[in-house]
Amino acid sequence: MNLIFQAVALLAFILPGLLFRSAYKQGLWNYPLGRLGSFTEQVPRSLAHAAWINFVWAWAVGRIHHAWPSTIQDINYKAVIYWLTNKFGSNDMYFDTAVKSLTDHPSQVFLYFFFMYAFSIACGWAMYGAVRYLKLDRYVPALRFDNDWHYQLHGEILDFPDYIKRGGTADIKHKDRGWTIVVAVVDLKDQSCLYSGILIDFFFDQHGNIDRLLLVGAMRRSFDKDAAGDDICSESIDPARWYKIKGHYFVLRMSEIKTLNFDYIAAKDKEVEDIAADMNRDLDLELAELEEEEARRREKHVEDLLREMRDQIEDALPLVDGPTVEDRAPSESPDPGAEESSSS
Repeated sequence: MNLIFQAVALLAFILPGLLFRSAYKQGLWNYPLGRLGSFTEQVPRSLAHAAWINFVWAWAVGRIHHAWPSTIQDINYKAVIYWLTNKFGSNDMYFDTAVKSLTDHPSQVFLYFFFMYAFSIACGWAMYGAVRYLKLDRYVPALRFDNDWHYQLHGEILDFPDYIKRGGTADIKHKDRGWTIVVAVVDLKDQSCLYSGILIDFFFDQHGNIDRLLLVGAMRRSFDKDAAGDDICSESIDPARWYKIKGHYFVLRMSEIKTLNFDYIAAKDKEVEDIAADMNRDLDLELAELEEEEARRREKHVEDLLREMRDQIEDALPLVDGPTVEDRAPSESPDPGAEESSSS
């Protein structure tokens, strides 16, 4: 039974480190980061955090006890050592003392751990915010988050010193990045094609793996239209070799992608400005076509209504006016001679 109490006591003092690490790693990202590791993997990494959090919290509670001794009870460090080491002396002579330390003030023991756990989470979030605000994770690998896709797709990898040492370009920094152009090789039924577009957003599945890429200005081409000769080294996009995909947004699924290429473009890059201008022009044309189609549809609807009303009126006229002169029988036609004889 004492072993169970010891395990519970150890977990109670290690849990602040686990909560701190989890809050720091997850932070305020609006997408999952994947697994943080199994419990046995997280415990060794959380021991250092658990140590300083317990030390700071015990010191703070001690200071509060000295300020209000009648309100807050002091920490019984001997009882804590008994519980953690599972050593209660011969015949468990100190066991009653350790139990009494818990049962005398159970509410204060509960509040001690409750607020310590809340403090651990708050410290994790605060450290996350400080690291992200000061951009320390870009320059200190130890502070980097387990979110490689975010760093790559948003271009923050451009500020990594180790990225530049591995041969990355130093011509553009993250603050200068305006767009991320994605080029993907996608396997179709009978061939592979290249898809390209400007990255707008990306989405993760429930396991923390990237699931979809959202693009605008999407284009595609097959490999049989590869450039030849000097055009291979050209950095511009040849419209003659690419087929522009009509639509506002294009979704690329990672399950269908074989390889990915990222091209970070400066905010004032002329090529991207041309793509954006083409997108706006195409959007204006689509809106004009929709307005014209809607006008034709309304005009046709009005014509159909008028035609239907005219048919109904023509069908109703014979019932209202009776037989016309042409429809009367010849015997019913007036005789001018008979009218003259009767008048005489």
